[in-house]
Amino acid sequence: MAKGEEGERPFHFLASWQTHPEFHEVVTKSWKSDVSIIENLETSTKQIKDWNTKFFGNIFSQKRRVLRKLEWVQERMKHNRIKALKIDGSEWCFDSEELRKHAVEYFSKLYEADDYLLEDYPIQGSFSRIE
Repeated sequence: MAKGEEGERPFHFLASWQTHPEFHEVVTKSWKSDVSIIENLETSTKQIKDWNTKFFGNIFSQKRRVLRKLEWVQERMKHNRIKALKIDGSEWCFDSEELRKHAVEYFSKLYEADDYLLEDYPIQGSFSRIE
């Protein structure tokens, strides 16, 4: 492993780089047959790091950012529950069983097949019925 500047982390080769169409070209252009292997490793390491930053950015900070956002979304989801609805424009309903019943009824009506469609498209019996 090539060691970078003071305070930098050591270079780690990522196998996923090989799947990028430009990776081979970066290595080929940075490797010279007329210099020592040490110089080639140093030059190639720098070129690959620069290329990686250009194409992928800092995947670790991106991962941290995505995980923070996911955590935020999951936290919001814990609090985003339907606890009451106005049923048919009347009083508020807070009973969870009644809310479930009305939700199933609403979506069943919303997605039930129209008779004229059944004549043109014979799909009856193709989908299970929601009870």
